[in-house]
Amino acid sequence: MSDSDFKQWAEAVFRRGFAHHARGEHVAASAFYEWLMEIAPDDARSWHWYGVSQLEQGEPQAALNFISKAITLDATDATAFLNLGNCMQALDLHEQAVHVYEAALALRDDYAQAALNMGNSYRALKRFEQARHAYELAIQLRADYSSAHFNLGNLHAEAGNADAALDAFDRAIALNAVSSDVWCNRGNLLKQQGRLEQALESYDEALRLKSDDATLWSNRGLTRHEMGRFEQALSDYDKALELRPTYVNAYCNKGNSLRSLKRSSEAMACYDHALQLDANNAQAHCNRGLLLRELNEIGLAMNSFNEAIRCNPSLAQAYSNRALMHKASGDYDASMRDQLKALDIDPLMADAHTNMGALFHDLNRIEDAIACHRKAIALDPQHPQANWNLSLDLILDGQMEEGWKLYEWRLHKLGLGMSHLHHGKPRWNPEISPDGLTILLVHEQGFGDTLQFCRFALMLRQAGARVFMEAPLSLHAVLRSLSPNIQIFEDDGCYQSFDVWCPLLSLPMELKTRIDSIPNGEPYLSVDAVKAEAWEAKLRALTGLAPNDDRRMRVGICVSGNPNHENTANRDVPLKALLDALPDCHDYVMLQKRISENEQMELAATALTMTQWSEDLHDFSDTAALCSRLDLIISVDTSVAHLAAAIGRPTWILLPWVPDWRWMMDRTDSPWYPTVRLFRQQAMKDWADPLNSVGSALESLCR
Repeated sequence: MSDSDFKQWAEAVFRRGFAHHARGEHVAASAFYEWLMEIAPDDARSWHWYGVSQLEQGEPQAALNFISKAITLDATDATAFLNLGNCMQALDLHEQAVHVYEAALALRDDYAQAALNMGNSYRALKRFEQARHAYELAIQLRADYSSAHFNLGNLHAEAGNADAALDAFDRAIALNAVSSDVWCNRGNLLKQQGRLEQALESYDEALRLKSDDATLWSNRGLTRHEMGRFEQALSDYDKALELRPTYVNAYCNKGNSLRSLKRSSEAMACYDHALQLDANNAQAHCNRGLLLRELNEIGLAMNSFNEAIRCNPSLAQAYSNRALMHKASGDYDASMRDQLKALDIDPLMADAHTNMGALFHDLNRIEDAIACHRKAIALDPQHPQANWNLSLDLILDGQMEEGWKLYEWRLHKLGLGMSHLHHGKPRWNPEISPDGLTILLVHEQGFGDTLQFCRFALMLRQAGARVFMEAPLSLHAVLRSLSPNIQIFEDDGCYQSFDVWCPLLSLPMELKTRIDSIPNGEPYLSVDAVKAEAWEAKLRALTGLAPNDDRRMRVGICVSGNPNHENTANRDVPLKALLDALPDCHDYVMLQKRISENEQMELAATALTMTQWSEDLHDFSDTAALCSRLDLIISVDTSVAHLAAAIGRPTWILLPWVPDWRWMMDRTDSPWYPTVRLFRQQAMKDWADPLNSVGSALESLCR
């Protein structure tokens, strides 16, 4: 066979092999390449493309050997250098890959793909500036190179240049709108920016292009979760799990949405299933710990966070959450160590910064707490808990203007800004004159909050508004005393037409309330005169003395409130400690509705003149009427204190070392109630000082 005929025959063999290769038929292609390597060992193409076939079949080391052989035979083939670099990338030999791509570009200066791949190796080496130059070179060489714009977008996103990343993704989409990866990463970026509706649109488009991608379904579920659309998120996670039944992260995410829906047992089942699939999944252990924390299973939660740290000692979230458990158990030193460890691992973790702020809050280091919350918000401006925490510490510190604005973040905690309750009606703001409007005010938190802030309903009424108010039924009778022109409805029960609505606790912000402009003049709630006379008869039957006689004072006491309140352990006073501090020269009345069995025993054992009427306190109007016939009310920070102060009775309030935001810091009076006197702890969990002060003050009033 002549040389010319042999070359033609060898060309035919190569083309048949290459045709099989192009169709992904690697076995057939390899047979032709191997035949050619045997009969024409100097033909670089067979060595080159046999190596490429090996790379495509997941054998990068073998591929590297064959392509290297091809280059020794023909060092002018830029494509061989490109594919050799690809082998090195697969083997994580990025430094060597960069040099090989440079060689490819030296042979072919318009080789955009070599520039792109070189950028990928620079990015893997975290040499971001050189990666950017390589991607920009690829775009310069080929302006319509969608993949180069996409990779440049990914690089900008990693560097935190969100606007540049989004611009690059949009350019990639303009050139190739059918890449689900670009739409997915665009959605991820928008989600990180808090632009959730736009993120959702990107995920929708990605799923339209690639509906069998479990990761896309899970990502869309995460976005819906952040939007508070928990049921829709569950649907997305279920689709992801249908496509990939062993998808551990989808089980974890589904558990989080179930947890947000208060479906605790189902959430726990999801976390447990995730751990059955991967017993060393740190995130599943961490999420399980968060659920146990919400269930107040502090010891079990601590175990879960310990397991998360065992599985992944670099999981900052686990340390930060374990710090919360230490704080809940009173071990502030351990809590501080864990928060510092979390921040050492991830200084950009917004959760850890605001959790550190919460720790400083509990340690009465309010300025430090504010600084931590601000740091968290600088890292994540849309962080609900950080904004909420900052609002509380600012108001506590007297910085009301900024505090009230940030206090709106509580509505995220309450769910969807409560707008789902109000039939699409607009929310009121001061730009809309209240004169002539019908405004619905909405109860949202505790009884004490409504009793404190219902005063603002009067301001709106006086400004010409027709006012409706929704509140729990037990408050109705006393709230009707605000004004005969304010109509009270049950929660979610307003059946009359209204123009606008507003959360009750948003009124201080909307009305630009400052310390010196709090409406705190005359008592704004009053009592039922018939009920008051009935209480007077009961009390006089016990003492035999009429009001204002030269007699022992009638003193109401309340040492505990709602047992489910998150700060109960710090807020409530042990009944025996208060009884021991009270002088026996006055008559005492228990005002709280709930009296435990242990408290009943302590009341029975006291030598003080003490009565209790819990069975006769059916609603707050009964308690208000009783308070109106007492000379003084002594209470912890609960609804009884607000009620007594709102009807103008002298009220002494016992406050923990770090009080609720409304009582501010370092003052013995309150701008909210002129008849209130505050007795504060001087050290954490130490009631001795305020109780001694109360006892001494009462002693001075003995007659």
